[in-house]
Amino acid sequence: MTFQQALDICRRCHALCPFAYFNGNTFSGIVKTILAGVMSQLSTVEGQILRSTVAHYVAGVIQGKELEAVLSHFEKDFVKAMPSAQ
Repeated sequence: MTFQQALDICRRCHALCPFAYFNGNTFSGIVKTILAGVMSQLSTVEGQILRSTVAHYVAGVIQGKELEAVLSHFEKDFVKAMPSAQ
């Protein structure tokens, strides 16, 4: 599964509203946990940009086009964070 596919699953689950409260926090939190390896490769500001972007995508605040633009910027960091690249 790609990172984008994981984001899409979390976004669809968020849209289903399975919980009475904290849907956004729940599914955005899952994605932020997935990002932990990449975050160690980034500066504090870049990390905040990436965390905010994926959380907003999962919550439905931004669309795929905006997400793709940000993820393409961080593509090299994703490759470094993959276990097979180390």
